[in-house]
Amino acid sequence: EGAGLIKIGVAEDPEGRMRHLQMVSPVPLRLLATCEGGYERERELHARFAQDRRQGEWFRYTEEIDQLIRELRSER
Repeated sequence: EGAGLIKIGVAEDPEGRMRHLQMVSPVPLRLLATCEGGYERERELHARFAQDRRQGEWFRYTEEIDQLIRELRSER
């Protein structure tokens, strides 16, 4: 998450991916949640939130996305 946008993507090493994204981002980023599922899960989430897509894998931070993040955090 950064500047009111959420990135939904796949990474084998989420923390490493965050470090890379932070190096090229003009705003501070935070890792909000992770889940299993790979590219199939990514496609599912991209389709679910398609109306909130801003650019590529970046989506507007909505209440529905916030609810998903809370659910994923409670599973850990």
